[in-house]
Amino acid sequence: MRAILAFSVVAVLAFCAAGAAADSSGDYYADLDIDVSNTGHVTISGITNHPELESGTYDIYTSKSGAYWILNITHPEIFADYVYTLYMPSESTINYIRASGSIAIKKGGDRIMIEGVGNHEEFFIVVQYSTDPPDYSGYLWSLAIPALFAVLIAVRYRFRKRHTPRRYDPMMLSKRQLAIVSALEKNGKPMTQHQLEEALSLPKSSVSRNVATLVKSGILTKHSQGMSNSVWFSEK
Repeated sequence: MRAILAFSVVAVLAFCAAGAAADSSGDYYADLDIDVSNTGHVTISGITNHPELESGTYDIYTSKSGAYWILNITHPEIFADYVYTLYMPSESTINYIRASGSIAIKKGGDRIMIEGVGNHEEFFIVVQYSTDPPDYSGYLWSLAIPALFAVLIAVRYRFRKRHTPRRYDPMMLSKRQLAIVSALEKNGKPMTQHQLEEALSLPKSSVSRNVATLVKSGILTKHSQGMSNSVWFSEK
């Protein structure tokens, strides 16, 4: 009889303890203001019965990787009710957000505010954000390089257009006349008659006579260059 009575008492106590645990899992509540500083410190104020959300300043809720911060306030226990306002750092930018319950994002001055509310569920909010000003250097370079390339193409086009030899019919030129215009094209800039003589190994009289013919036909033109004349294609 005593054994039966002892077993009954133990069973009742176990049942009561299980019931109390079940009830307590849904007894958490929170009404909080959460302030995140630019240095990553999180200050919590308000009313709650959860031991890890009591008023104070914490550095366990944030971490940083490169230019990005992560705010992670996660408590898997069931909250009967919770409401909070999260104040992000000044001039910060949110890249990603995930939260339990319902949230609304607002702007107050230079700070972003996130208001959240929920009931009969776990409490969590995860935000990836950055506080550094955007770095546009890479973007500007991506614009500058094509622009510079376009300028170089335009300059080269104008240079080539300006210095493109006059069209002529090679069939209408003698062998030596063709050699002279070919030498000028290859050189890419005006040459004196003396330079043409050396480049083509032709006598002075031959170069002079053929240049005069090419000038008369409008293919070449002469320009004074010191004690000698330079020869180049006519731009007419």
